[in-house]
Amino acid sequence: MDHRRIQVPGTTEALEPYARVRLAVHVDARIQAHLGAVVRSTAEEALNGLLAAEADHLCGARK
Repeated sequence: MDHRRIQVPGTTEALEPYARVRLAVHVDARIQAHLGAVVRSTAEEALNGLLAAEADHLCGARK
């Protein structure tokens, strides 16, 4: 089993092997939350665009 400590990028902290997994899970959760926000925002923009186009079409709006 590898018991060497690793340096955490951007810090002076070194982690034991078991802590690497916790760090990876924490980073994964942050990435997942960020991606969720990006997807929600993109979907919202797309749906709002479709609704605006439909409203323009129904009202006979011309650009």
